[in-house]
Amino acid sequence: MAREIKGYAGSLWWLFVVVSVILVVFGLVTLFYPGLTLTGLVGVFAVFVVIYGLVELFEGFSAAGKRDNWWLSLLAGVLLLGLGVYLAKHPGISVTAFALLIGWTLLLRGVVDALIGLFYSRDGHQLHWYITGALGIIAGLLTWSYPADSALVFTWVLGLWALVVGAVTLSRALAIRSLAE
Repeated sequence: MAREIKGYAGSLWWLFVVVSVILVVFGLVTLFYPGLTLTGLVGVFAVFVVIYGLVELFEGFSAAGKRDNWWLSLLAGVLLLGLGVYLAKHPGISVTAFALLIGWTLLLRGVVDALIGLFYSRDGHQLHWYITGALGIIAGLLTWSYPADSALVFTWVLGLWALVVGAVTLSRALAIRSLAE
């Protein structure tokens, strides 16, 4: 069985090479063209926020009459949905405005989590809600304090991550290939 798995993985070594090349190219583009990367990220973030808003709306409507805090999910869902639609309609939004919107989203989520922990959570997970709430509030305030810098740092971290993971994946691909031979 182990021999079959090793043979199967060895036959796919080239797929790991393709993934590593894509990661390295993405990392280089992200590091050398952060503006282009941020414009693309605005679109991806818009889709994420719309989906997140729809999930919150669904949860809020499902919890109506069953939970006291159902309205918080509805409120978060409406605000997130509005933000996602705005971002989808304005993909060329500036880096600073995008960072401010991310900060607003983090802050909103942090406040909602803190309120759930403070007023509504009776399941023994209050500490979880307090921690995620505090982290969201802190991250939101830091992003608001340094919007352009936080967006640029984010792209650099993303680019460096892609370069490192791409190099490690290439090394893994070559190791798999040598094992299969």
